[in-house]
Amino acid sequence: MKKIEECTECGDCLDKCPYELDIRRLLKENYEDYFNVLEEFKK
Repeated sequence: MKKIEECTECGDCLDKCPYELDIRRLLKENYEDYFNVLEEFKK
């Protein structure tokens, strides 16, 4: 998770993905989902 927090959204990872995924968007969405799930477990 720490790596996701350090992302500057520079786009360097986009050229490295053989599947042409929108990595910046996916990381951001998954990061938010992760914390939403954690909040649900705390209830």
